[in-house]
Amino acid sequence: MCRVSARAAIDVRRRGASANHARLLAHSDVRFDHRACQIERRCARISIGSALARIVANLRRGHPGPDSAYEPGRGSTDLRQAIIDQRNCAFKPPVTVAMAGGVLEILNSDPLLHNVRADRDSQSVFNFAMPIEGMRSRRQLPPEPAILRLHCDVHPWMKAVIRTFDHSYFALSDETGAYRLGKVPSGQHKLVFWHSRLPQQSVDVKLSDRPAVQDVLWSATDVAAQ
Repeated sequence: MCRVSARAAIDVRRRGASANHARLLAHSDVRFDHRACQIERRCARISIGSALARIVANLRRGHPGPDSAYEPGRGSTDLRQAIIDQRNCAFKPPVTVAMAGGVLEILNSDPLLHNVRADRDSQSVFNFAMPIEGMRSRRQLPPEPAILRLHCDVHPWMKAVIRTFDHSYFALSDETGAYRLGKVPSGQHKLVFWHSRLPQQSVDVKLSDRPAVQDVLWSATDVAAQ
């Protein structure tokens, strides 16, 4: 069980790029040593200064505002092909963001058998074996926005998540807790924060010529079980 209390600061600038951070106020870390694959698994990726990585930040479609603001390609998110590697018996990265309907490339860098099973709402999207080191496979992501959960049935601790969107106003926080949403139109928006082990949070932001700043707090009792 992981326990964290996190706080994310939002600073979104009108029609410009924004540099933002997600940070932890406190945490306790749980580790598992899988010696057969020589990996260590952490509860949450936390760096110096209590920065919180792997937070997905995105604008929610349907909130009051011009529909054109949410068309694909209007934001500054990097829309290159998503790539996930299987290395040291772990999916890397463990959280990926991508456009719905895009192409996912999956690699196997381990000298052993893996299988890649992707589920959406308990329904299988794809399931295939990758028995050869250096093997690559490309799979089409569903055309609708979704949360896909990856598993390896050979190594059951191997898990990853793919979040897909039908617009390009989304970002993933890095190891310093920073994320970037660029070319956001002025007006009112709903900004949503998601983490695989934290309850989802959302805030309403009104963007103008000056930065809009809003804190989001996760209490320790809200943290989802590992």
